[in-house]
Amino acid sequence: MKKIILSLIMVFILVAACGCGSQSNNTANTENVVPDFVAHDIAINLSLGKEADYTTVCKNDHTKTTVGKVKIVSQKIYKFGDALPDERLKAQEEYEWIEIKAETVFEDQNAKDFGVDRASCVSNYYDLQYYELRVQDAENGFTSFSVKIGDKAYNDCLYIKDIDNIGWTTDLQSLCNYTWYIKVPEKYDGMTIVFFNGGINWEDGKYIYEVLDQDALVYRVEG
Repeated sequence: MKKIILSLIMVFILVAACGCGSQSNNTANTENVVPDFVAHDIAINLSLGKEADYTTVCKNDHTKTTVGKVKIVSQKIYKFGDALPDERLKAQEEYEWIEIKAETVFEDQNAKDFGVDRASCVSNYYDLQYYELRVQDAENGFTSFSVKIGDKAYNDCLYIKDIDNIGWTTDLQSLCNYTWYIKVPEKYDGMTIVFFNGGINWEDGKYIYEVLDQDALVYRVEG
């Protein structure tokens, strides 16, 4: 009788163990892996719909700085099978398109006198080396890149950035609007949008954590 009870207990333990971890999502981190942005103290300091101060150099005089505002205006996710918002985008199984819209506004005297040198990029929250070694120009203005989720590589990732530089308005504000379309695996939450000082000299071979200063603004895209 004791052997039967012991056997039943062991079966129960095995079944429970097999059930643990059976659910998965497309986040690339695990309990044993520290995301690169965390390891290198790159703060996520932009939130959807909230303005933040954006400090950068003036376009016509890099010895002067200007302070404006940046805001992530909206984020939309288009899953496989959804109607896509732009004819350049192509659907693919296991992937989704994410649309991010942002705006920058400058209106201080330095911006009026010397212009604004804005700079932004897309990066990867989890694995900078894997991402940056594989990012490259693709066709029609797109940039291609790869991400890994566990041991699986997704090599058909893309993004494109559209810039609408409105210029100076009648209210004496320098406006610039941005739209990113980013194609990633479904529910992937590892992409970031980064606004940084336009005066930074980003040399080839340097990782983002080697060049960003304390004024950088980072938005983590929600998959």
